Parts: sequence; structure tokens; C-alpha cells
Amino acid sequence: MTAWGGALRGVLATAGALAALALAGLAEAAPRFEVTLDPSISKTPMTGRLIVVAATRETPEPRLTVGLAGPAAFAIDVEELKPGSSATVDAKAVGYPMEDISKLPAGEYHVQALMVRYDKVTRSDGKTLWV
Repeated sequence: MTAWGGALRGVLATAGALAALALAGLAEAAPRFEVTLDPSISKTPMTGRLIVVAATRETPEPRLTVGLAGPAAFAIDVEELKPGSSATVDAKAVGYPMEDISKLPAGEYHVQALMVRYDKVTRSDGKTLWV
């Protein structure tokens, strides 16, 4: 697990650490990824942005190549994902460089899941934010 400092604090989770990933390989079905929060990573539910990166090359790690010229990435927001529970990244996900996960070409991919964990903050005026 890697933590980033600064305004955006996140928890990085690789396929080996946080998630068990499966690409639904049916030709007639749109691709989807099932990501399971491993209880060894977090004992409490997680809220944040779940990102799945699908790269055609193993090295460098897919998460390290995210960017304008990087591999396909698809993201969803998750709320209170409990340890041992799964989230599905499918056609509802926001994607880049392709907006629609169904445009992901058939093939073999090296896949990693990243979780940008949000923290609940209450401002002095009483408003609650997730940052």
C-alpha cells in the first residue's frame, strides 16, 4: 500500500494487494472488472474513487503509466465498500482514452486497481465534504 501526501491523499492498491480482478471475457458481453476489497488492506469500509488500469504490457506496472498517453483506465465512485465486498467497474464507469468500456479491444491485459480514498471532513460552517 502506498499513501500520497498533499491535498489529495489516496491509497494505492495493486491487483495483488487490494483486488481480485476478473475481466468478463464473453464476446457478446461488454467487459467488466470485479474488484474485491481484501480485508488485510482495510478493516473498515472505504469510500473513494476506484480506478482500474488495463495495460497491454506488464512493465512498467500499469498504475505507473496512467496519463494522457497511457493505457485505458476506467473509474467509479464507491461508498462504504466493506472489506470482502466487491465493486463492479463496467459500462457505468468513466473511461480514458475511451469513454466507454465496451470499446476496450479484446485481448490480454495486465490490470491493476487503484483506490483514491476519500476522508470525511466537517467544515466549521457544518458542511460535510469528502476529500
